[in-house]
Amino acid sequence: MRHYRVIYRRIAEPFLDLAEALNTHRLGEQLTNMAKIASIVGEDGRRQVIEIILADPDFASVDAAMVQLGISTSKATRTEAVEANAFYQRFFMNWDRLDLRRKRLATVELVKSMTPGMKAELRRLLDEEAQR
Repeated sequence: MRHYRVIYRRIAEPFLDLAEALNTHRLGEQLTNMAKIASIVGEDGRRQVIEIILADPDFASVDAAMVQLGISTSKATRTEAVEANAFYQRFFMNWDRLDLRRKRLATVELVKSMTPGMKAELRRLLDEEAQR
C-alpha cells in the first residue's frame, strides 16, 4: 500500500496532465515501472522520463528513458544508482509519513546540515517555485 501512496504523491499529484496517459501506457501498467519513475529525484527528471515514454507507445522501458536522459548510465553504475535510489525512496517514504509539524522540525534540522552550496541551490529552487 505504501508504494501506491508514494507513486501517487510523486507521479499523479505533480503531473495531473500526464498521469492518465501514463496509466494507460503499457509501461505505466506495471507497478515496478511506476516505482522506478517515482524513485527519480526531482520533478523535472520524472516529468522528462514520463514525456519520453508517452511520446512513443512502444517505448522499450523506463530504464531506457532514464539512460536517454543520463539519469541511469549503464549496468556498471546501475548498482550505485539502485543504492542511491533505494536511499532516496526510503527517505521520501519516511518523509511522507511525517505530519506537518514534524516536517517543519525536520526541515530546520535539514537546512542546518546543508553546505552553503546546497543552501544556494535550495534558494534558487524556491525562487523558481515562487515565480510559477
